[in-house]
Amino acid sequence: METRVIKLSELINPTPRQLEFLIAADKHKYTLYGGAAGGGKSYILRWWLLKLLLHIGCVYKVPNVKVGLFCEDYPTLRDRQLSRIAIEFPAFLGKFIETQTEGLVFKLRPEFGGGMLLPRNLDDPSKYNSVEFAAIAVDELTRNKESIFDELRKRLRWPGLPSTFKFPFAGGTNPGGTGHAWVKKLWKDRDFPEELHSVEHEFAFVQAKATDNPYNPASYYSDLLTLPEDMRRAYAEGDWDLFAGQYFSEFRREFHVCKPFRIPDYWERFASFDWGFSSPACQLWHATSPEGVVYTYRELYAANKDTPWLAQRSAALTGSEHLRYKVGDPSCWDASRGPSIAEVMAVNGWAMIQAENERINGWARVRQNLSWERDPEGVLTRAPMWRVFEGCTNLIRTLPGLEHDDHDPEDVNSDGEDHAPDALRYGLMTRPPITIVPLEVMVDEYREATIRAEHDERPRSSGYQGPLD
Repeated sequence: METRVIKLSELINPTPRQLEFLIAADKHKYTLYGGAAGGGKSYILRWWLLKLLLHIGCVYKVPNVKVGLFCEDYPTLRDRQLSRIAIEFPAFLGKFIETQTEGLVFKLRPEFGGGMLLPRNLDDPSKYNSVEFAAIAVDELTRNKESIFDELRKRLRWPGLPSTFKFPFAGGTNPGGTGHAWVKKLWKDRDFPEELHSVEHEFAFVQAKATDNPYNPASYYSDLLTLPEDMRRAYAEGDWDLFAGQYFSEFRREFHVCKPFRIPDYWERFASFDWGFSSPACQLWHATSPEGVVYTYRELYAANKDTPWLAQRSAALTGSEHLRYKVGDPSCWDASRGPSIAEVMAVNGWAMIQAENERINGWARVRQNLSWERDPEGVLTRAPMWRVFEGCTNLIRTLPGLEHDDHDPEDVNSDGEDHAPDALRYGLMTRPPITIVPLEVMVDEYREATIRAEHDERPRSSGYQGPLD
């Protein structure tokens, strides 16, 4: 079969950032091109797949290879990809055809290997159970759950390709969406589950910025800067901690995440638990300062662990610490099919009381504790009443990733990864007790000030600065 050499520069002229993505996708198995709007992510995904098909057909000489280009639903696929492919892909390379077995595909001409680009939607990923792909691209990856990522990547295989071929997966996305938390966890935070530790080096992230694309109108970036802060930081700056639709836009790492410190023994402590098996279970430990600030200082986050293990592990992590109380997900008290989860936990050393499960009020309580204020110069004038130790990685990852529910904007979209935030909600709904500092551990000046206050006396000096943490 006679082949024709096609140079990428004959077909497209990628921006420097798009070229960075193409280079990364050639070297890694899992590549994400993500961040601000307007960076040309959808465009380069389809051209990356076409480039790959041409390489496989003309260099590897493997015919009729399939690659998949996915969007979350058909209207999005039609508007973002199908209509653009019909205009952009040159007719001398191939054309759209409707096949009896594959449906609609863009098929290369035989002289280029006859490879097929299959544009598909993800309304029901199970319909691709028997389909193999040499490569997969997902447009707006954060619109999908992590389970879809796992479903798709197990379809990456094709006979006849060399052993060095990586069977690559690539995604393009803006911050936000149902899958924001898990996408950020893997590609931005590089926090990998045990099963992915062996391929950590195969994950590459290319940060998109709104200023990357010279083909955008001159007013595009300046218009993005006029959006509200959460939308501006997400779409103009590609900030993964803020995005449109975010439920807790108050979250800031600089205000809410702190380095661990030794918590005094006399601080009030309590725990809160959200049960799960296939979905992770989450146990959180909290302590309250004399100023009323709640510190979440430890987390247990585990999937596929039975109830006795969760109880025993929670007790072991607590050790000799005194917890005033432990609250649990109200569903743990369902005894309609035998001993309840709460009963099994208690038998295994972790007795709980039932948490309050009023969702709207609960999320409002979380927001109240997250809230802070700054003056026009940016000086913090009111600090948040909740902070978290930096070791609580799953809570830090998933709390800012929550979205508003489409049907009830006052509630959280429960399709997101909400196990740790639910546990936090249960904890903060308990009206955490404020620590009363024992006299014997107070600094001298604070002890004297307390005694004087009881007798309505003025302080003897002006050096008092309040209690020490």
